[in-house]
Amino acid sequence: MGTDAGTNSESRISEYEALQTALRNLGEALAAPDSEAQSWAAQLQVCIRAAVSAFERHRDSAEAPNGNLARAAEVKPSLARWVERLKEEHLEIIRKGQRFDGLISELLRFENIPKDRFRLEGGILRDSILLHMMLGAQLLYEMYFQEEGGEG
Repeated sequence: MGTDAGTNSESRISEYEALQTALRNLGEALAAPDSEAQSWAAQLQVCIRAAVSAFERHRDSAEAPNGNLARAAEVKPSLARWVERLKEEHLEIIRKGQRFDGLISELLRFENIPKDRFRLEGGILRDSILLHMMLGAQLLYEMYFQEEGGEG
């Protein structure tokens, strides 16, 4: 059992690092010069897809029967609503990323790329993921370090 726990922990660290790398690459793509709008938007789309894919792996791990969300609701039933909200965010963020990917695909056919809109949408997606990750970290803190009904 110890090996499974160690492997599971290593997998979650690797998954977290992959998500952090995808978000860093997305941030760099958003900040990159856009003088060649078509190629810039295509590279942004690659980064959006990578971020959404990494976030989907995060969701799959967090929502697994042995994942952090199931464990949180089991360890502290008072966190069940919080767990449900994080699950809803998984779906919302993935849909937001998929819609944005579709928008880029649609608008890449045209010469006039709405670069400002793409930067805004990409920034909102990145920040939504970052905020979600912070809320998830807070959930873990509450689960492991806070006493039920009072200060930890």
